[in-house]
Amino acid sequence: MTPQELKKSLVQAGFEVYRTTPAGIVLAERVRENQIMDAGIRVSVEEPHEVQVRFRAEKHVFPGMDDAAVFAHIAELTAAVATGFSEARREVVPQMSPSDREVQLDTFLEIYVVQTAPSFEAACELARAALAWERAITSR
Repeated sequence: MTPQELKKSLVQAGFEVYRTTPAGIVLAERVRENQIMDAGIRVSVEEPHEVQVRFRAEKHVFPGMDDAAVFAHIAELTAAVATGFSEARREVVPQMSPSDREVQLDTFLEIYVVQTAPSFEAACELARAALAWERAITSR
């Protein structure tokens, strides 16, 4: 299946697409009627389809805590909802100012979990479930 074929199939299944990459389709989340955002959910092009979900926290929400402690909070989110998924990786991502690439505004700490779906329909079920999960800690 090509990225464009997968995108078309996901749209037909009722999903909104944020971005298409050679490796997969990143799903969108509608914030307002006229605004979509990256949902942090990707369906791989390669079959069997792998569904990847990103859980993240903004570092400023946890003042004085080291990265390991913040990752522990994020892991609580993944444990609560991501049954059947396995952790793929952890990343520390600096958030730079869009107007001045020398200024770091914050840091996102992210945990990615993945699960391989036996079919396209099963991948859609996993993605729908993930859209309902709390995937970000932006305040306490």
